[in-house]
Amino acid sequence: MYRAKLMNIYSETTGAYKVYGIYGTEVEYLRRQHNGKISGSNGTYTVFDDAVTKTYLVLLVGELNIAVKLDVRQTILALTGRQKLTEKFYKDFKANADYFTIDKYDGKWRLVNPSELHEVCKKMGVLKR
Repeated sequence: MYRAKLMNIYSETTGAYKVYGIYGTEVEYLRRQHNGKISGSNGTYTVFDDAVTKTYLVLLVGELNIAVKLDVRQTILALTGRQKLTEKFYKDFKANADYFTIDKYDGKWRLVNPSELHEVCKKMGVLKR
């Protein structure tokens, strides 16, 4: 087990492409062009059906001098009851989090104690009621 310092938290989306000023007929054209794999557009971006958003914690394991990236999106959404995470959430999370306990299981890095996320969300006052 290792204590790892939080370096960053950020979101990464694949399958969402920025396009500006498209509505109605243009979306339908793109749906046909991409075999119906577009779920919608709000005029500033188009989301493909296979879009996936991940929220990564970037942790520095000082003992090993390596950075580790963990996807914690589903855990945080479940804890907070939110459907999406904002830049303000990430900023507040960084201000309230410090260290996490991690270890490698089956070749993958994981949080040893997911309740550490619970404690950070509790400090932020964003836990689901």
